[in-house]
Amino acid sequence: ATNAATSDTSNAAFTISAAPVNSVTVVTPNGGENWQIGSSQIISWTTSGSIANVKIELSRTGVAGPYEMLFPSTPNDSSEGWTVTGGATTNAFVRISDATNAATSDTSNAAFTISAAPPGPSITVTMPNGGEVWRLWTVQTIWWTSSGISGNVKIRLSRDGGASYRAIINSTPNTGSAQWLVSGTTSSQCRVQVVSEDGTVRDASDNNFSIIP
Repeated sequence: ATNAATSDTSNAAFTISAAPVNSVTVVTPNGGENWQIGSSQIISWTTSGSIANVKIELSRTGVAGPYEMLFPSTPNDSSEGWTVTGGATTNAFVRISDATNAATSDTSNAAFTISAAPPGPSITVTMPNGGEVWRLWTVQTIWWTSSGISGNVKIRLSRDGGASYRAIINSTPNTGSAQWLVSGTTSSQCRVQVVSEDGTVRDASDNNFSIIP
C-alpha cells in the first residue's frame, strides 16, 4: 500500500528545456576575402548543439554550387587550415555542415575571391636567342629581361648546344644587358644562359647561334 501523505517536493522550481538545436555558422570566409592560390588560409565556424565532426565544401560558381569536397569529416574544433587550390574565381562560397547530417549547414554570406598566385621570379634571354653569328674578338651585347630577381646575375656560355655551360661573366648588374668580348673556340652550337645570383632562376637561348673566326 502507498501513503501519499509521506512525500516531498523540490525546494525550488527547475526548468525543463528543449534539447539544443544543432546549427553551424560559417565565420570565415564569409564574403569579400581575397585568397591567393597557394596561400595558407583558415576556414572557421561556430556551432551549437552536439556536432562531433563537420564537412567542408567549396563552390567556385556561386552559392548554388556545385560544391567540391575539401574535408569530408574534420573535428568540430572551430577551424581548419587549407592551402588554397585553383581555379581562380570571384564567386567562391564555403559550405560547412554536420558530417552526419547535411541538413545542418551554413554557407558564406557572400562571395569571396580565389585569385591566381603572383608569377614567380623569371629570366628570359632575348639575344642571342638563335641564328646570330658572332665573330671572335668583337664586342657583343647579351640581352635579357627579368622579373622578381634581386642582386646581380651570372652569364654562362655553352658551345655544345646547351649540354654544358661555363661562366663568361661571373657577376654583372641585372640591368637587362651586358657586353662581352667574344673569345674562345668557334662553334655553331652556342647558347647563352643568364642565371640569378642564388642560382635558382635561369634561362638560356632557345636555339643555337654561331661563333666564327
